[in-house]
Amino acid sequence: MKKRIFAGLTAILTLLALTACGGNPDGKELLKKAAANTDPVTYTTMKMDLSIEDLTGTGLGMAMLMEGQGTEDTMILDCDFNLLGSSAKDTLYMDVSATSPQIYFEGTDGAWYSIEGEMEDSLSSLNSLSAMGNSQMLSMFPSLCSEIKTIGKETLDGRSVYKIQLVLDGNKMLEGSLSGIDMEGLDQEDLNEAAEAVQQVMDMIKIHIYVEADTSRFAGTSVTLDKEAYKAFMVAQGADEENLAMVDGINLSVDATVHYDEKDISLPAGTANATPLTDEEEIMEKMPLMQGLMSILSMANNLSGM
Repeated sequence: MKKRIFAGLTAILTLLALTACGGNPDGKELLKKAAANTDPVTYTTMKMDLSIEDLTGTGLGMAMLMEGQGTEDTMILDCDFNLLGSSAKDTLYMDVSATSPQIYFEGTDGAWYSIEGEMEDSLSSLNSLSAMGNSQMLSMFPSLCSEIKTIGKETLDGRSVYKIQLVLDGNKMLEGSLSGIDMEGLDQEDLNEAAEAVQQVMDMIKIHIYVEADTSRFAGTSVTLDKEAYKAFMVAQGADEENLAMVDGINLSVDATVHYDEKDISLPAGTANATPLTDEEEIMEKMPLMQGLMSILSMANNLSGM
């Protein structure tokens, strides 16, 4: 009787396990389907959030928040930096439909100004999540990961998506970065040490990919700091208790989403009459972000000299 009960329970548990495994599609297959999608991306969003609660033991820390959204024609980037109580904030607008991309900002005097191409590279990253770029990125991951696992379903911006966890492989990452580079003078021990260092960094970040459940289209990415892995790394480096405690106050996340429906992102009316600026000193004087950053740098220099 006991044997039959045990056998029955074993069968039920096995069935439940198989059902659970079958509930989530294979992560590699989801990435493959997402990479094959050619639907045009209409707009993207990006958010990078970094904060350290206590830098000096006085309770004063730092924070950096950058949020952006963009279409093929227009991009907006909100910047908010804070260091030991001093802050720098600004909103930058970019017209990428023009032959020469224009950066617009409202100056410290309330007037609108423009810069031609000065910040093109930093803002254009918002628009880099094109269908072709997505396909290349998603196709590359299987060759760089030691594990690709579907975590389950959740909601992202109102969409039902599959959440896929990626575990990057240090050796594969190193091989990819060194391809085409002259390896003369490097022995296997050097390569092993480099691969170990890369793996330590990879272990400190959690990477997730989101794929729409109904269309198999790429929906976004999420990168966060793994505090426990970071602590383990610091312990290996001989960190003391004070430094380990500081890790609890560190937060880092980088999130991006891509969308396929229409969205109107327009420039403020004041940009139509913006005054072009080319002189670096004048840009530093007029741009609120630069004014704030200069104040932060000045304070940091004063602290370092104490």
